[in-house]
Amino acid sequence: MRFLETIEKYSMVNPGDRILAALSGGADSVCLLLNFLKVKEKYNIEISAVHVNHHLRGEESDSDEQFCRELCKRLGVELFVRNVDVISYAKEEKKSIEEAARDLRYKEFSSFNGMKIATAHNLNDNAETVLLNLSRGTGLKGLCGIPPVRGNIIRPLIETSRREIEDFLKQAGQGFAIDKTNLTSDYTRNKIRLEIMPKLREINPAADFCIGRAAGILQEENDFLENEANRAYERCFKDKNSLFAEKLVKEHPAIRKRCLARFLEDVGLSAAVCFEKLEKLDEILLYGGKINIAKDVYICCFKGIIYKEEKKKPLPQTEFELKIGENKFFNKIVRASLESDAEEFKNANVNKKFAIVCIDYDKIQGKAILRNRRDGDKIKLLNRNFTSSVKKLLNDRKIPPGERDGLVFLADDEGVVFIEGIGISDRVKPDGNTKRILKIEIVGSVWQLTPQNLE
Repeated sequence: MRFLETIEKYSMVNPGDRILAALSGGADSVCLLLNFLKVKEKYNIEISAVHVNHHLRGEESDSDEQFCRELCKRLGVELFVRNVDVISYAKEEKKSIEEAARDLRYKEFSSFNGMKIATAHNLNDNAETVLLNLSRGTGLKGLCGIPPVRGNIIRPLIETSRREIEDFLKQAGQGFAIDKTNLTSDYTRNKIRLEIMPKLREINPAADFCIGRAAGILQEENDFLENEANRAYERCFKDKNSLFAEKLVKEHPAIRKRCLARFLEDVGLSAAVCFEKLEKLDEILLYGGKINIAKDVYICCFKGIIYKEEKKKPLPQTEFELKIGENKFFNKIVRASLESDAEEFKNANVNKKFAIVCIDYDKIQGKAILRNRRDGDKIKLLNRNFTSSVKKLLNDRKIPPGERDGLVFLADDEGVVFIEGIGISDRVKPDGNTKRILKIEIVGSVWQLTPQNLE
């Protein structure tokens, strides 16, 4: 038995700890509880147990619960019993029975605050987990198997084989409950346990130990990559919902994808972390674009930023006459002023703080109308000899689709004369004959005009 050695190797227990042993009634969990009782005084710790009844095997499940009650009563150990409805949960969440049972177990464990939860995973369980993850196409993290310590979860039997556990109980004269479902190949893990592992032991009798050792080596390397990824993530961090894509692109692909996985977790999309999604995210990181990552949720990469975007309800079409002064346009303010000293503004079409444009007021035909975009909008931009589709211009500027309905448009009787983030129409540009300048400032705009998009 390597119980004590494993505890000390991974610093699992400290004096004064309150330990809650997960007790199913099987050999592993009974061995776990007995060994903790043996070291209770050595570490000055408190020991109690929890039994989660999954109600999957009818009377057998209840029999296991009764066994645990009687065992803990005889040992003088406080026992907590929790009942869960695995079948209903599996249907609701569309998960396998195995996954659902695990989720509910750990949910119950998490309700015990201020305690370390000891589970009875052993060396064989670890080897089976590595093979199971490998068969599903895991990354390096999955090949590390079951971690000896994860948060407040500790696993003192992770380096002890099932045979050693059963020998210990035999010598102690201690019985245990037998889950008959473990003896069939109905579940995926059981197929590996009953069919695959025996074949591997024919090749190498120490297969379980060797797989566990390999998992330990990979865990060290995974820790190194995680540390590197954490540093890279800090370098690329913009805010809680976005990263600087141009910085992340410079990282090694392995680091990039770890950063992307962490980003998904940080924005509440941990369920979307998988090989296929990370590959697609890496692609838009390199080339721009957006992907649907979950229902009504997208990850976008535009203008050197990668960020989460939730599908918004389309903004309603709005249209009203521009007034001199302040005009409220959704969440922006459009300030309009008339300047009679035209010379000062003829060449001033850019301001670093606001999106500011200057238009020859007398070239506006009819009323100046503030509105958002319309299907079929076109504009002949400043100093161009051809007319462009507004849709194409928005795509070329890589303005995210979710932001387009909120862009400020100024139109007159002949069409569009100004588009926020794009520029002004050539037909309303100030020239030598300009008498009055209409100056427009957009407060709250994130789409700054540049000399390039005004040309």
